[in-house]
Amino acid sequence: MKRWTQQFGPERAEAMLAADNQSPKVVVRVNSSRTTRQSLLQELAEVGIDASPAAHSAEGVVFAPGGRVEDVYGYAEGLWQVQDEAAQLVGLYAAVPDGARVLDACAAPGGKACHLAERNPVVAVDLHANKLHKISDEAKRLGLLDRLKTRA
Repeated sequence: MKRWTQQFGPERAEAMLAADNQSPKVVVRVNSSRTTRQSLLQELAEVGIDASPAAHSAEGVVFAPGGRVEDVYGYAEGLWQVQDEAAQLVGLYAAVPDGARVLDACAAPGGKACHLAERNPVVAVDLHANKLHKISDEAKRLGLLDRLKTRA
């Protein structure tokens, strides 16, 4: 606290410490091969989950903090995947043409690879073979195994 107070002043240092103690909101990406953001938001509201559209990604949804994501409606059904909003924009800005084949050359943990596999076949490669099972598990949960292959 002393170093931050010296560097940022007492008010800003205290605000930074308070912010650091807050639980972050959870940002997810809608699995567009299974649903739309609007449909997911409606379904979440119907089951009493506080969620809102993300500010920048057209496929992003923000949940209030709390609980295990695996217990939230739609996780087990593969309707969404946890992914930071900035990472979601990579898949959108890549503007990969429909039907193109995609190589994700540094794929772990697999968020962007799965995002791209919603529309195109993807080969997800990573230097560390032990990380590939997480990508495959997510692809299976999202219903994308037929479009996503992993290689070390």
